[in-house]
Amino acid sequence: MASTGSASENISHTVTIKSFSSPTAIPWWIAHGDNLFNWAVVSFVFYLISAIIFPFLPLVLILLKVYTRASGILILHLVLLEAILAVVLVPLQMMGNYVAQYNIFKPIDCVHIKFIFQVFMQTANWSQLFLGSNRLIAATSRQMYARCSTTTAVVATIGISWLIGIVDTVPTVLNIEGNYVVAPPWNNCIFQPKPLTPWIHYLIVGIYIPLPLTVAVYISLMVRFWMSRQSAIGAVEVNSPSAALEASRKRRLRTGGCCVPPRYGIAYATAL
Repeated sequence: MASTGSASENISHTVTIKSFSSPTAIPWWIAHGDNLFNWAVVSFVFYLISAIIFPFLPLVLILLKVYTRASGILILHLVLLEAILAVVLVPLQMMGNYVAQYNIFKPIDCVHIKFIFQVFMQTANWSQLFLGSNRLIAATSRQMYARCSTTTAVVATIGISWLIGIVDTVPTVLNIEGNYVVAPPWNNCIFQPKPLTPWIHYLIVGIYIPLPLTVAVYISLMVRFWMSRQSAIGAVEVNSPSAALEASRKRRLRTGGCCVPPRYGIAYATAL
């Protein structure tokens, strides 16, 4: 009986393999059609909400005229990048993945969509790093921030982020280090690297360098603001009304009644 059971299991396993490898097997996008449809509907609902809400953010920034400041231009540039990713490129990529299940997603479309998406994503990653660095410089060195706030510096910052995004992505679409293919069983668009090619730079330069550095920069900013706040609180306590009145009384005694009113809030102003 044991041998019979083992034989039946082997036969069942063989039949299963043959059924999936057979030309007449039911395609994945049909066998899992309901799940794919539900996934597509939920995804598209979220993308529709993003498409409605996200464009208001750059519009508000433009109405507030943030583009009149160097940091405002960097903020507006990053917000526009994220808006295009959220409203256009990510939905387009997800729609392409869904349509691919029905064998109407061409490889050339796969390459074009992936290239544009990756360029925008890498540019956005470096843009947020440069924006955080700009804020950190503003909080630590006013002289250096003045040099970083010129029109030339702002244009160069934006141009470098785009240059990195394009140069790092081009080798993946020109078949230099590999190519994008529509891979079974889900026919999704993936990058297939060539053997012994340094394609890992694509991930290092585009993700592993800018994102950890961005986290480090913003942690430094938070520490800087916390230290400034503690210094401001200490300065206000020293310049509290009681302490100021006592210092004023002593100055009046020394100068015969002539005194200069203390300036409250200087510590807060210098900490901003």
